[in-house]
Amino acid sequence: MLRNFLIIAIIMGKSVTAQYRIIDIDEVNRIYTENISDIESEFIVENNGAFATIFNNGNALLRPPVLGGNEGIYFDKSETMFEMIKSLTYPVKSGKSFWERKKNELLELPRTSKYFNAKLSEMLNYNVSLRYDSLYLKNLSIIVNNYIKNEKVSKDFEYYVVIYLVDILRIKLNGEWNLRPQPALNTYYIPELLTNEGAIYPWNYLLGQIGMSSFITINIEKILENSVTYIQKKT
Repeated sequence: MLRNFLIIAIIMGKSVTAQYRIIDIDEVNRIYTENISDIESEFIVENNGAFATIFNNGNALLRPPVLGGNEGIYFDKSETMFEMIKSLTYPVKSGKSFWERKKNELLELPRTSKYFNAKLSEMLNYNVSLRYDSLYLKNLSIIVNNYIKNEKVSKDFEYYVVIYLVDILRIKLNGEWNLRPQPALNTYYIPELLTNEGAIYPWNYLLGQIGMSSFITINIEKILENSVTYIQKKT
């Protein structure tokens, strides 16, 4: 399905009206394959890994990076593509994952860790704090387990919990937040924790543990201890 857009590209100080189309990945591949003999030049977009193609007739095609979405963009003028690349914003459908929806907040870590922790506190009706002592973590485990058993838990809740747990580890291990870019036309990020030993990227483990809390009682202190085993050692 095609979605037509009209944009004004500013090229060499002049306003140029040009059209582009958002096309699904099958159409992207068809256009590329059928016109492969008419390619003038190709390059990979530095900021997001997208594949840019310019054809001899002046048209251009922007294909998403590998595993980076199901839409591309076809341009009537290559100049319009360059202006869009310069803008760092692409009018394709954004993903609905937590990481994509919270992109702006994640970009401001560690300042916005207070935002994520406040969201968790609001859900639990309990003020969480960045403490790593056994008594506090035992009490927190009880509160989280009771919440999960008594509330209809949203998927976002699980993400707020795991971001909070990694923030506790950040304090304990004197680590720093870092963002891993993910493949997409509109690049988004998944955070990781950098420590003196290496990077901790425990999201699958933590989300799995919190997800199982509907069936088993979780021990947050134990989960935190196990998370440290996910350090990717420096080489």
